[in-house]
Amino acid sequence: MLESDNKKFTDFAFDSHVKAYEDAGVLGLSVMDKVQVLLTPKPEDLFSDRGLAQAAAIAKDQAWYYLKNPLFAGSQLSELDNKWGEIQGLVRKYIRENQKFFNEVRKQNPQHWSNPEAKIMGLIRDMIYPSFIF
Repeated sequence: MLESDNKKFTDFAFDSHVKAYEDAGVLGLSVMDKVQVLLTPKPEDLFSDRGLAQAAAIAKDQAWYYLKNPLFAGSQLSELDNKWGEIQGLVRKYIRENQKFFNEVRKQNPQHWSNPEAKIMGLIRDMIYPSFIF
């Protein structure tokens, strides 16, 4: 049984997330809705190898979605630009709410985690508007 094997259950959950999010319409959401979705998981899940792999898979699919929907892509870029300050505020709140996690990872890898805000903002930018489009 899947639910009695923690590793198999976790593998299934992570492996099915991308499809579930995309089937639910995440690629067509507003930028602010995407940011809310991205900042929902615990940071230990979001920044795990699996979490980052999911983010990369969604970013790739987002790029294809934008290529098929260029007007939407343009509106997303405009919204990203217009809401950047608000997004920064949400990221700062996420960091404050998860300060224990960020303090611990900064202790373990100070160079990599010296600026968690920049790290998260880069992830948001790359997921919402993948740079390899243009």
